[in-house]
Order: sequence, then C-alpha cells, then structure tokens
Amino acid sequence: MTKLRLNLAIIAVVLGVIGAVATKAATMHKISDQLYDWTHYDTDGTTILGHDNGLSLSDAETMYGCSTPPATKCAVGTASGQPNVEIYYQP
Repeated sequence: MTKLRLNLAIIAVVLGVIGAVATKAATMHKISDQLYDWTHYDTDGTTILGHDNGLSLSDAETMYGCSTPPATKCAVGTASGQPNVEIYYQP
C-alpha cells in the first residue's frame, strides 16, 4: 500500500511539472512576433484607459477584446522602427 501511495505521489508531481512547463510554453511569444507598447482607449476612442508594454498584436486583441476591422479605436501599438498598429472595438 505504501508503494502505491508513493507511486501516486510521484505521478502527481510529474504531471504538475509537465503542466507548468506546458502552460509556460503556451504563453511565450514566438521569436518572430513583433512586440508593441500599447495605449488602450475607452469606447469613445479618445479617453486613455491605460498603457501596456511588450504585447504582440494577438495578445492585445485578446486582452482588450478588440480586433482589426475599422470601427471605434480601441488601442494603438507603437514599436521602434515599425509602423503603428491600431485595433478597434467591434461595431
């Protein structure tokens, strides 16, 4: 019975470590992803709600719940040597 408990404990620890590594790998940026410093706007398109640095375009779309079809400006991303990127609230 002691061996069974020990084996179950070892399996639980191994699965925990695997889960932690998989979660970290899933949230890492691809090396090719361009990272931007973002200014987030309210639904009026002019009131600044906050700033977030080092997010990719897909991260910002997920975080703010916005996308690229033109509507009211949601956020603007800036990066050195790159054109600005804008995402918009859904109409």
